[in-house]
Amino acid sequence: MLLSFAVENFRSIAGRQELSMIALPLAGREKALDNVYQDPKYGYRILKSAVIYGANASGKSSMIRAMDMMTLLVLKSIDRKVHEQLYYDPFLLSGNYKNGPTKFSTTFIAEDQVLYEYAFEYVVDRVISEHLLAWPNNRKTRLFERNSTEIKFGTSFSGDKKVLEETLLRNHLLLTKAANSNFVSVLPAYNFFAYKLKPYWDIRNLTDTENAAASSTKMKSHIRDFLHAADTGIVDFDVRPAFSFDKASSFNEMPSAYARPLTLDTFTIHSAGDNQISWSLYNESEGTQRLYKIAAPIINALVKGATFIMDELNNSLHPEICRFIVETFHSNQSTPPAQLIFTTHDTSIMTSELFRRDQIWFTEKNKKGETRLYSLAAFDKDKVRNTTPFDKWYLSGRFGAVPILLDFEPSERNV
Repeated sequence: MLLSFAVENFRSIAGRQELSMIALPLAGREKALDNVYQDPKYGYRILKSAVIYGANASGKSSMIRAMDMMTLLVLKSIDRKVHEQLYYDPFLLSGNYKNGPTKFSTTFIAEDQVLYEYAFEYVVDRVISEHLLAWPNNRKTRLFERNSTEIKFGTSFSGDKKVLEETLLRNHLLLTKAANSNFVSVLPAYNFFAYKLKPYWDIRNLTDTENAAASSTKMKSHIRDFLHAADTGIVDFDVRPAFSFDKASSFNEMPSAYARPLTLDTFTIHSAGDNQISWSLYNESEGTQRLYKIAAPIINALVKGATFIMDELNNSLHPEICRFIVETFHSNQSTPPAQLIFTTHDTSIMTSELFRRDQIWFTEKNKKGETRLYSLAAFDKDKVRNTTPFDKWYLSGRFGAVPILLDFEPSERNV
């Protein structure tokens, strides 16, 4: 499970901003919410979800994209050739940052039930520092620590370290290189990024659901039940190969040699009395299409105890659907349970019946254009209580993170 994520110098984020999934010692109604998992080994009380609110362009998406970027670099950095640049997108509004290092760090409990801390910093063409720490027996152990001139390995890092050092490029992450060279001591940490941390900030071309349904009848059944539970009116669906044809040939006389499957198409099935009618997914509403696209990632997270991270979860979805998704994660009984982290503008779900104060986060920019991330739990507990109408107070500006609007009236002479 994810315990924390921090980022510095990425897009609208200048100074270090940290999202914590460690539950605070809240009392009363919030303590009674089934939103916390008690880790049996380390004793951490870990939140099952977190939601981020804020004005447009305040940096909500930057937090999600930062998680996505860290994951991408861990999984793909060794694809970079010797002189190729890394994915680098620093804060550009200050000379102190625009050529400085981007920094990512995270703590998590991996599949081997061990607590890890992994962090690295880099610029456009090289990794500056990187480390991986573990607490297998509640005592800190160093697996490796790297800077621009040397690598220090801990005693628990086994294998031919010399070969690893000699073949590591300066634009490669050591964790990625070691995992893909089958150094087993780092595999649990690497697998967390590969299988347990699932950020989605742009789902326009997401094909997870089609692929999952086409490859597994059990997953197809789960997806169908999920869509039915969300009141989409879909009773079933088919996933079929989509074909492309040679333009020089007639469609009616098309020989099979000219037809080549390029992707998959989904056709939803609806009931009309005793009859069933099927049509393309793209004839469904935007909300239904969006729900279908994220169905498999959500189900996979729930089944495997992964962390599903979504930008603008509420887009084209009814508020009750958003609530349904959140409640599904809160009631998840996997061991460990799944986690949900998302951004939204939907204030109808900003209630103490659904979220604890330490689950609600905000982003806003200062006068320098820098994003600041802060929790509702950071406010004076004597003024903001679990009985406070969070949504009304937020919309009134008491928590900040709302747009400051000015008068606007177009003039005919300027049109």
